[in-house]
Amino acid sequence: SQDSVTSKNILQVIKDKITSDKGTMLFISHDFDTLEFLCNRIIHLDNRNVIFDGPIDEYKRTLELNEISLVSKNENSNVIMSLRDISFFYKKENILVENLSLDLHRNKIVGIYGESGSGKSSIAKIIANRLKPRKGKITGGEAKVFYVEQEVLTAFNPAHTMDFAITELERLNGFSRSKANEHLAELSLDRSLLDRYPYQLSGGQLQRFMFLIAILSKPDILILDETFSALDNRNLVSALDVLKTLVLKHQWAVVIVSHNIDLLDMICGSIYQLQNRNLILR
Repeated sequence: SQDSVTSKNILQVIKDKITSDKGTMLFISHDFDTLEFLCNRIIHLDNRNVIFDGPIDEYKRTLELNEISLVSKNENSNVIMSLRDISFFYKKENILVENLSLDLHRNKIVGIYGESGSGKSSIAKIIANRLKPRKGKITGGEAKVFYVEQEVLTAFNPAHTMDFAITELERLNGFSRSKANEHLAELSLDRSLLDRYPYQLSGGQLQRFMFLIAILSKPDILILDETFSALDNRNLVSALDVLKTLVLKHQWAVVIVSHNIDLLDMICGSIYQLQNRNLILR
């Protein structure tokens, strides 16, 4: 959960120590970038079976991470929300955001990148109307926002099955169960999974259920705040491919908040780095 600069510094210390001591290290992770930096050999487990055991360069060629095309960068698409000259702080002596401006367009995915504690999530919460800016103007504040923060698992009530979550949405939003079942099929989710509790599902299945809830909630803006951090690379590729399809179909504006710049490069039409209290287009 560290930002990329901090993570690289820590990993370099580990790598130098192993090299100087001529030691051997077993490193367990779902983060391929970390494994690529540290390791010479990789073992990939899937459903309790070893599906790859060999040099990491050879494994890298099987991932096909670059096949995900970017969502349209068309700046003339409809603007759903505009933020102008936004400033925010919790304490006056620690201003997180100052004179920030940003437009959110339909059918466009925007990435916000920055170091841990820089204020990325505060911007997301301002867009979602969870935080009020100290200064500035927001137009389009009536837009419906679906916000998912950190671990997807926390978006679901652990005491209830997935069917309960869908039933609650039915009650609140008035859609038919047949519509929900149609979207289940669209997301390659078997209906038998509805009888399971969130902790009984894989990361990839939870991600798709999160997308299902988003579809049924009919938002204008989808905010994903470090939502993909728990996924391995294969599930990440699948989730981003599904997201791209859903954005095009449902005409969402999407904001992805992450400290993983490689992830943002894979899917975002525009990427902004939060630096010196403002957003800078990369």
